[in-house]
Amino acid sequence: MLVGLLPSGLREKLELLDIDVLQPWAVDGRYPGDLPDPSADEAAEALAVASAIVRIARSTAPGEDAKENAE
Repeated sequence: MLVGLLPSGLREKLELLDIDVLQPWAVDGRYPGDLPDPSADEAAEALAVASAIVRIARSTAPGEDAKENAE
């Protein structure tokens, strides 16, 4: 998995998340006819994990502190 290629500090943050819930949508989601619609609970869980990943990425990206302070 690509997470294994990340620097250890970032990898450790992401390993705390259940990123496997995103797996069906990573590739198979490109072919919506092949996947059943997610339940409300599955969708909420996937959204929570994806949102956490975005927060982690933003917190480690160069210059993001300045952007957040400007908002």
